[in-house]
Amino acid sequence: MSVFKRGAFCAAIALPLLATSVSAQDISIAYGAYSPPTSDSIDQGIKVFLDSMKEMSNGSIDYELFAGGVMVADRTTLAGVRDGLVDGAQIATIYFPSELPQNSLITNLSPALNADARAVSAAVSEFVLLNCEDCMEELRGWNIEYLGGYAISTYDLICVEPAEALADLSGRTVRAAGSLGPIATTLGMVPVNLGQSEAYEGLQRGQLDCTLGSPGALKSFSYGDVAKNVILIQTSTPFGGPYYDLSLDIWGQMSDEQKAIAYESAAKAQVSAAASFLDNDQAAIDSADENGYIFIEPGPDMQAALEEYREGVVEEVIANGEAAGIDDAETKVRTFLDIVEKWSGIVAESDDNDAIVQAMMSEIYDKL
Repeated sequence: MSVFKRGAFCAAIALPLLATSVSAQDISIAYGAYSPPTSDSIDQGIKVFLDSMKEMSNGSIDYELFAGGVMVADRTTLAGVRDGLVDGAQIATIYFPSELPQNSLITNLSPALNADARAVSAAVSEFVLLNCEDCMEELRGWNIEYLGGYAISTYDLICVEPAEALADLSGRTVRAAGSLGPIATTLGMVPVNLGQSEAYEGLQRGQLDCTLGSPGALKSFSYGDVAKNVILIQTSTPFGGPYYDLSLDIWGQMSDEQKAIAYESAAKAQVSAAASFLDNDQAAIDSADENGYIFIEPGPDMQAALEEYREGVVEEVIANGEAAGIDDAETKVRTFLDIVEKWSGIVAESDDNDAIVQAMMSEIYDKL
């Protein structure tokens, strides 16, 4: 078993009260999410966002959270906000390439990235909020005010059976939604476009041999109960959004003070969730012996195939964007990659979650 470190990060983010009095009507938010309540996306992300708004507003912003798909599933969140079923939702761009082509352009770069999740989350939020009015208008067409995106830690292959060489993976089925599909075909696997919440049952019933996921998903999505082999391909830092958003109906009711609270809460939640993914990855690695997890370094042929694939992703995304009618696709892609590099430097310099939140406020939200 290979022993390695991804870096342990504290996921706890302080939630200081905003020193202001909010004189506005009370806001009640019904928030929909497809991930289970115990997942990092909810417990350390969306719940942090909602709790922070409630606390900082002294209760003038309240909420009810409907997690686990009880109100909206991964592919119905967009319509759920548009139709007023919920007032905000955990929305992953990867499930809506046709509905959100502007936002999906940069999300399709995910397979080319291998960066700190905190840096990528900050970068996607800066890009959409400050550099892509097309992205904002596209979401507003669905009755959505974008407040922040998300990123999770780099993906590996979580499989029922072990594998080291390309030949070992040939013909195996793998959950690889949207832009992640080509990773599967690069490895000779058969991509299956299932949602993350559907992967457990697929692995359990033999419909899937593997799923793309971070080591922390062994516990957070219970994949480790049915698939204990992790092939460390470390390819793709999945990101997108909006995970933090409100309907235009709710946004229009909020005072300036309440909107400022929502922005700061979104910044806190993004860093909290991203840091927790990294922490939980390391926790899974550290508990390998206890839980029977097996971490496998990919063989040279697998590594070579993945490296060749990554090199072609950026140009392919630009070409596909232009073919889809996004005339400034290359400018948007290059701008986003520059912002990722900027935030990778900020995170590497401080590596402190509270400092990263403050950097997000000064570099992004204070400019809105």
